[in-house]
Amino acid sequence: CTDGDGDGVCDTIDPAFDFDQDGVPNHFDLDADNDGIYDVTENNGTDTDNDGRA
Repeated sequence: CTDGDGDGVCDTIDPAFDFDQDGVPNHFDLDADNDGIYDVTENNGTDTDNDGRA
C-alpha cells in the first residue's frame, strides 16, 4: 500500500491524508496539492453539484 504521510496507514483508508499539509484532509480540500488550481479542473472533471467532487 502507499503511505504518503508516513503514518503507517494506507492512503486508501487514511481519512486524514493531506497532500499539501494545509490541515484540510484531501477529501475536503478543493485544491489538495495547493498549487492554486482546483482539483476538479486539473482532473478535467465536471462538478455539477459544486461539492468538490468530479
